[in-house]
Amino acid sequence: MKHAAKIQPARLVYQISGEEDIVSCFSTAGCELLSDAFLSFIDLMRPCIPERAPIVLEITGKKPDEAGRKSIDNAIWLHYLLQMTRIDRSLKACRIKIAWFFLCTVLSSVFLYMATKNTAEVAIQFLYLPIWFFGYRLLIFPLQEYLPLCREMKWYRRLAAMKLVFTQTPGGTQPSADAVMEETEAYSREAMEGIRGGMPARRLMKEDGTVLFRCRAASSGELLNPCSAPGHGLISGELASFLEQLEPFAMPERAAELLISGPDFSEEEQSSILSALRNYLRLRCRKAEDELRESRRRIIHYSLGLAASSVVLYFCGSGAGLALHEFMLITLWFFGDFLVDYILLGHSEARYRLRLCRRLSEMSVRFEPAQPRENP
Repeated sequence: MKHAAKIQPARLVYQISGEEDIVSCFSTAGCELLSDAFLSFIDLMRPCIPERAPIVLEITGKKPDEAGRKSIDNAIWLHYLLQMTRIDRSLKACRIKIAWFFLCTVLSSVFLYMATKNTAEVAIQFLYLPIWFFGYRLLIFPLQEYLPLCREMKWYRRLAAMKLVFTQTPGGTQPSADAVMEETEAYSREAMEGIRGGMPARRLMKEDGTVLFRCRAASSGELLNPCSAPGHGLISGELASFLEQLEPFAMPERAAELLISGPDFSEEEQSSILSALRNYLRLRCRKAEDELRESRRRIIHYSLGLAASSVVLYFCGSGAGLALHEFMLITLWFFGDFLVDYILLGHSEARYRLRLCRRLSEMSVRFEPAQPRENP
């Protein structure tokens, strides 16, 4: 009997001049996140990584100290746990929608069966439409939404569990394939257990249930956008990216707080930072409001189109030509399909984003002196 070949680890080499090449400059102890440069590197290398191969990340160049290695490991672990948390929420919402599609398909079929003998032929045409709508969605929704999310979850599990190797030069001593496979599987199981147990949320949650975001900066210039005009300040792109990474922690039903560690900011600097942060969050809310408004407008348009098509089909009845009859059924299908899309998918997501943005816009902001890192 032929033995299956062992899956060889996928080896990535990333050269650094310091831990800030991987860890975001805004990270603090216990709240480390990844830099944009490292995330871009991972996205660029994704097509080159075999689907089921464990990942070994060889970090070469200036070798960080023990605290730096721990910070890098925590940043990778926390960032991809956050992504897994976001995907897990989407998967739960998908399961609810699939169950809803199944229930509606069954109820529509039962109602059609009971009404077939006592209902006019024209009215029966309308009874077929719910079965088409929900049955089609029941078949296509898992393929378009659920399975891609499952693939993303597996990808982030592999990244959260990847093996880190620190070397001075590329091509140093590499761990064996068996050791890598065993370690990554253990980390992968731990990641899933942490997601199910709510570990990422507990990590940044205070005793009173408030979600605490923490960041640090060496100066106010790192937090503010240099192109902003006086009185119309905005935060820097790096800080905006850092806050977006933390969004999976945020929940519309919980208060949020941002703790900024750094030098002793003057009152003027604190005022500028607060104003820029409020402007940024206000713009996020406005964008979410525009998305929700656009979603409602489309729902109204598709509802009117569905109602008009139904009226035309009903009054034409069996006296209409076959071509017109089929055209009106296709029109009903078109408007009904888009209406279901926007009600169950676009509208619900837009409402959630707006609630989340409004909650974040209300978060309190505190400043504290930065604590110097202790050398091991």
